[in-house]
Amino acid sequence: MNLEELEKGFEKRKLPYLAAMNTVLTKTNNLLLYNNIPCSISCRPKTFASAMEKATRKTGKKVEEITIDDIFDNETDIAGERICVLFKRHIFELEKSIKKIPGMSVTKRKDYITIPKQNGYSSLHLIVQVEVYTTDGTELVPVEIQLRTKAQDLWAELEHYLYKNKGVFPEEFRGLFKQIAKWITKIDELGEQIYLLVNKTEV
Repeated sequence: MNLEELEKGFEKRKLPYLAAMNTVLTKTNNLLLYNNIPCSISCRPKTFASAMEKATRKTGKKVEEITIDDIFDNETDIAGERICVLFKRHIFELEKSIKKIPGMSVTKRKDYITIPKQNGYSSLHLIVQVEVYTTDGTELVPVEIQLRTKAQDLWAELEHYLYKNKGVFPEEFRGLFKQIAKWITKIDELGEQIYLLVNKTEV
């Protein structure tokens, strides 16, 4: 299978993931309507180029050796949603609420909030499964939900900008990104103080 055929196959097989992503978006939007939590929510399907890059990294295969199964068997973030909150405390509050949503089950959890990655990345990742109806029947499809503060999202956007322009994470940037991560941690701590002061005043 050449690269063009592989991309066509990828886009076709991705269709249930798009349906699952829209289902998760609807369910989480409904959840947020009943939670007094200031946040923003967005979703995105993985591009073919991004899926290929991850598949080669995960399998150790060359690009021309990658199959459709290599992509979908090794990646649970083909469909993704991101929820960015103002205050760190709301990340885990939302996690508890997400686990209670009917028709959606959490199958995997990675907590980079409590223990950030070495490069400074901080976020809570949840893999949820939802049932999708297709012409072949029903299918359980994974969707990745990322929860983090708006400050932590700034770090992630800067990292994305670096990868987009450099293709790698150059060693000379590591110290700078760790320093940014420390500042962002401090911002989140100050944000927590603001939250407590505002809500104490309201009481």
